[in-house]
Amino acid sequence: MPINPIVALGDSIKFYCLSTGKIRWTLNDEPLPHNIEIEKTRNYIMINKVTLGHSGTFQCTSVDYPFLKTSDTNLTVVGKLTMLNYDNCGEIVDNSKKTSNQQVQ
Repeated sequence: MPINPIVALGDSIKFYCLSTGKIRWTLNDEPLPHNIEIEKTRNYIMINKVTLGHSGTFQCTSVDYPFLKTSDTNLTVVGKLTMLNYDNCGEIVDNSKKTSNQQVQ
């Protein structure tokens, strides 16, 4: 599993559990929310659109291992950054409607 990843809202992330056999996944010591896809045959989970509710400690535990083997990582979710452009008068310039070959004055 990645070590303490930081992702933006709406991004996707995949966690792998480097273990064999049956894997149990938890988020903050609770069962995973229903909006997290679990691929049981490949030992990974996928979150397609990360929300603030996905922040916390993900843990995978190998249930079939003779001694319970556990691995965990902490996921931090942050808001997306928006770049604002200002004109010479301090007004915000909306670049979303400009084509790539137009320049902001």
